[in-house]
Parts: sequence; C-alpha cells; structure tokens
Amino acid sequence: CAFPITLKQHLRGERSGSELEPIFDAFNPNEVEDGDEDGPHNIQNILGANNMPLTLLTSLSSQLRSNGQPPMREDRSIMEECISELCEAVSECEKLRCTPIPLSYSRHTSRFFSLFSLSLPFSLLQDMSAWLVPPVVVFISWILFATEEIGLIIEEPFGRGLQP
Repeated sequence: CAFPITLKQHLRGERSGSELEPIFDAFNPNEVEDGDEDGPHNIQNILGANNMPLTLLTSLSSQLRSNGQPPMREDRSIMEECISELCEAVSECEKLRCTPIPLSYSRHTSRFFSLFSLSLPFSLLQDMSAWLVPPVVVFISWILFATEEIGLIIEEPFGRGLQP
C-alpha cells in the first residue's frame, strides 16, 4: 500500500511522511510496540533514502526473506518476481521523468502561435466584417494558446497538472 505513495512522491520530488505514517502504523504495529525505531522498515529510513520506492521494495524483499515462517518456495518466488517487476516499473517511470523535452520545441511552438495570431486579423479582414474580426481572433488565439498550455502540462507527466 505504501509503494504507490512513495513512487508518486519520488517522481514529484516530494518527501512527506504524513501520507505514509497511517500505512506504516496500520501494517507495522509491532515496530511501535517493540520500540524498534532503527529497523530497516522504519518510515524515517524510507523518507531519508535517495530512492524511496526502491528502498521500500528492498525492505519488503528483505522482510520476505527474514520472516519467521517462510512461505512455500513457489510463493516466495512469485513474490520476489512481483517485487522485481515493481523495480522495473520504477526504472521506466524514472526514464520518462528524466527524458528532457527540448526547450527549442517549446519556443518554436510559442513563436509559431504568436505569429499566426498576429497575422490572422489581416487574412480575416478579406472574408468578414471588421466588427467580427476581433472576437474571432481572440477565440482562435485562446484555443491555440490553451492547446500550448496543455502541451506544457503533458511535458511533465508526473507533475500535479492543473491542480494548485
């Protein structure tokens, strides 16, 4: 349950224990009772790690191996395979986050939309009334620049999007 939260925080560059504490309290009650504050499964160790999701998965894997009652060999193999797949998912997400969109792409799009919007009134004057040109230009420009803004939001796939 903590993996998606650690992955989200890692990809967004956040570190917040407030989202993780309820999960750790629910699934690790012995840690609080035993006073094992320095154990490898402690929330502070995960929050302090460079890569929170991988630290969590490593902790989960080590907990699986050191469990007092080991599961069947097949079950352990399946669980380790699932952990490995999650590690690969973290790697793929990091590749997406770290792939830069060229700045020239953004600039080129912005310049093109600006030139188009500035030249649009001259081409519309030939085909419609002068009173209709300003609202039509404003509407078309709004559509173009809103599309550009959506493109900028999409460039940051793990960001907050339109949320404040």
